[in-house]
Amino acid sequence: MWPDWLDSSPFPHAPIGLRIDDITARHRALCLGLGLGRGACFMADPEPNLVRLTQEKPVRQQDIWVLAHPDLRHTPRIRAVADFVYDALAAKADLVNGKGVLT
Repeated sequence: MWPDWLDSSPFPHAPIGLRIDDITARHRALCLGLGLGRGACFMADPEPNLVRLTQEKPVRQQDIWVLAHPDLRHTPRIRAVADFVYDALAAKADLVNGKGVLT
């Protein structure tokens, strides 16, 4: 969790009534209107009840890794899964990177 994100938000003096470390639980709470929070672009942007508070560039917080054991990474089934995951993420790159909602 980024404890200082509120300081750089448009509402630095908003009271903190609840902290949720779990991204899914936090997302559901935000969707229900239970406060102000940071969300993952790929989860928050498609939600009609959520609104970005600023037009600032999204902050990259994590990388996505697809790993396989070196002895297995060239096997057809592992290669098929890795290719599928890569293609699925590439197709949604703008959504994952916070550049807009894809349909």
